[in-house]
This record gives sequence, structure tokens and C-alpha cells, in this order.
Amino acid sequence: MNHRIHRDWLASFLEYSQDSETPFKMLYWCGVAAIAGALRRNVYLDQGRYILYPNFYILLVARAGVIQKSTTINHALDLLKQVPDIFFAPKSCTWEAFIEELEKMHSMGGGQLSINTSLERKACITVVAPEFSVFYDSENKGMVSALTDLWDCPTDFRKITKHHGSNIIENPCVTLVGGTTPTWMREAFDNFSREGGFASRTIFIHADQKRQLI
Repeated sequence: MNHRIHRDWLASFLEYSQDSETPFKMLYWCGVAAIAGALRRNVYLDQGRYILYPNFYILLVARAGVIQKSTTINHALDLLKQVPDIFFAPKSCTWEAFIEELEKMHSMGGGQLSINTSLERKACITVVAPEFSVFYDSENKGMVSALTDLWDCPTDFRKITKHHGSNIIENPCVTLVGGTTPTWMREAFDNFSREGGFASRTIFIHADQKRQLI
């Protein structure tokens, strides 16, 4: 067994980030997103009637220019990019293109083996969206509904298109971390986003001032 460099990766990450101006709660949850992106569907909690996977939807919320949201997100997720076989969604793409990326991951088996080392198709992808408004289209109800469904890591996700029929993506796992402002949330998060299930699946981390000034 390889020697463990850090006894607690998340605690070490926060110590590593001491010189950041960002509040620790935002750094903490960006660290959680990095861990979730690394674990994918390889780790889970069997609750009997359902299985919990370690994926998260996390949004940093602060006024523009107050908290370094993009810098903080990239600070953590750039570490994840050093891990082999981790797949990232484009920061700016249409919903259809995102589904195509999931299909690509599915065809490649998600770059991983299942926990019992048997080959299993998976579609694991991490969304890094420092400007969440670029990725998320609240007016696209299909996108909102699909993201809501994908959070649950279903055994399969069915995609139906007008010209290409039906495709099934097996074992999807989506981790999402983004940044936005309270103003954008007021304008974009309509009743469908708030009450349709997406908001209840998302962890919103809000801050209105820097932790320290550097």
C-alpha cells in the first residue's frame, strides 16, 4: 500500500490555502468538490433502498468583485486536473453538447473500473463553471430537469432526440462547482429552478466579505 502523504487531505488543503482572501467555508466546499470529482462512482454508501454517491452540486454566491470566486474554484479544481483519467465538461457549451460529452465518457467507460474491479460502463464528469450563468440556462427546462435527475446518479439516463432516436447513458455521475451572484440568482432562479428539485440538490455557499485582505 502506498504511503499516505496527508492524513487528512481536506485539512491539508485548507492549510495550503492560508494565504487566500477567500472565507474558509468556500475553500472547504471547493475542496469537497475536488474530492468528489476524484471519487466519482468508485465510492458509495449503500442505504438499502438507495445508494449515495459522493457527487455534489456546489455554488459559491457573492457579489461581483467581493470574493474571488473563480480564483477559489480554480485553486481547488486545478489540483484535481493533475489526477489521471478525470474528465471535465467544457465551461461553455450547449446542453446538447454537454450530453454528448456524457455520451463520450460513457463510451470510454468513464476512465475507471467499478469498486469490485470488474469492467463497467460509467459516465463520470466534473463541471467547473466559475461563471455559472455561462453553463446554466434556466430557460431550458429540459436542462434543468436533466441536471436534477443526474444528481441522483441513476443507473441509466435516457436521451431522446428528434432525429437520432433514444440513447442510454449508463451510470452517470456529475459533480458541479460554480460561482454566481445574488443578482443573477434572483433573475435566473425562477419557480421551476427553485421548486423543481434543482435548488434542493444544490449547496449554496454565500459570503459578503473577504476573510482577510492581502
